[in-house]
Amino acid sequence: MRRLILTGIFCTLAVALIQLWQHRFERSPEFPTYRLADLRSQSSMNPAAGWSGDESNPAVTLRADQQKPPAVAVFEFPGIRAVSVLHLRYHISSRKLEPGRKKWEDGRGIIEWHSGSDAASWENNGFTSIRKDASSEVTACVLRPETPPAVPVLRLENLGISGEMTFSMLEATVLRERMIWKIGRWILMAAWIAWVAACIGPLGKWGWLRPVLAGLVSLLMVIYFVVPGPWKILHPLGGKFQIGPEIQNLQIPAFSPHSWNHPAPKLESVGKLPDQGDIILRIKHLAEHFRPFLHSLLLFAPALVVSCLIGWRRMVPLMVLLALAIEAAQVRFGYGFDWLDAFDLFNDSVGIALAVWVYHQIRKTKSGALVSLLEP
Repeated sequence: MRRLILTGIFCTLAVALIQLWQHRFERSPEFPTYRLADLRSQSSMNPAAGWSGDESNPAVTLRADQQKPPAVAVFEFPGIRAVSVLHLRYHISSRKLEPGRKKWEDGRGIIEWHSGSDAASWENNGFTSIRKDASSEVTACVLRPETPPAVPVLRLENLGISGEMTFSMLEATVLRERMIWKIGRWILMAAWIAWVAACIGPLGKWGWLRPVLAGLVSLLMVIYFVVPGPWKILHPLGGKFQIGPEIQNLQIPAFSPHSWNHPAPKLESVGKLPDQGDIILRIKHLAEHFRPFLHSLLLFAPALVVSCLIGWRRMVPLMVLLALAIEAAQVRFGYGFDWLDAFDLFNDSVGIALAVWVYHQIRKTKSGALVSLLEP
C-alpha cells in the first residue's frame, strides 16, 4: 500500500510540474504581438533577400548564390524596449538549400539581443536552422538574453551555396513570469524533497537528516538536467506554452529611430554562433568525442554522494529514475530519442555502477571513523 501511495504522489508531482511549466509565462500587457507585416517598414535587406506574398500575409525569401554575399535580412520591432523574455511562433521552409563547407553555413534565424550601442555588447541567439528541402511545423520557443533586459532584433541569414529559405510566419510576444510559477516552483521543490525522503524513510541514528539531504541532491540534478534543464532556449513540455489570449486594443507603436541607441544594422553574416546553454552543454559540444565519459561522470558524482548518505541499495533506484527523467524531458521538449540517447542511458548505468564500486572501496578502508560516517 505504501508503494502504491508513493507512486501516486510521484505521478501527481510529475503532472503538477508539467502544468506549472506550461503556465510559467503570460503576455506582458505593455507590448502587442508583433507579426511579419508589422516589421515590414523597419526591415533592412541586402539584394539577395526580398518580400513575397501580400500586404496582410507577407513572407521573406532569402536566396543563396555562391558568387554573391550571403543573403541577410534584419528586422526591428517598432516601439519595443529592453525586455527579459520573448516568445516566438514561426514557420520556416527551404528549397534546394545546399549548405556550405562549415556545419553552421545553412539557413538560420537569430534574435540579436542589444544591451548597448557597442556591437561587442550584443548577443546572437540562434533559434532555428534549415537546409535541403524542408518545411518546419509552426514552432514555438521562449528566448532570453544572457544579461537581461535587452532589446531584441530579428535577423535572418541564408549562408548556403545555393537554394532559398523562406520565413513565412512570425508571432513575437513579450512575456513575463506568472506569480503561480514564482511561488509554485518552491512548493513543488519542497514536495519533491519530501517525496524522496518518504521513499527512503528514517535511517537509524541519522533520522530524517540523510534522506532529506539525498532528496536535496536529487532535486539539484532535476533542476539542472531535467526541468528547466541546461538549455538556453525554453520549449514547452509538449503542446504549447499557455500564455493566454492576445490582449486586445494594443496598437503597434509608431517607429521612432531614437527609441533606443543603436547603430544601423550590418547586412552581412555574423558568422559562427557561440555554443548556447549551460556550461555542461558547452563542454559537451567541445568534447563531443568524450560524450560517453561525460554521461558516466554526470551520474557517477551524485550517485556516489547519495550512496554515502543512504547506502547504495537505496541509491540505485533513485539514480535510475533520474536517468530516465533526463531522457524523458528531452523527448517532451522536442529533442527526440535515438540510438545515441539509448547509448547515453547505458553510460548513465555505467556511472551508477562505478559509484557503487567506489562506495564499496571506501567502506573497505581501515579508517573506522570514515566507515562509521558512511553507515546509514
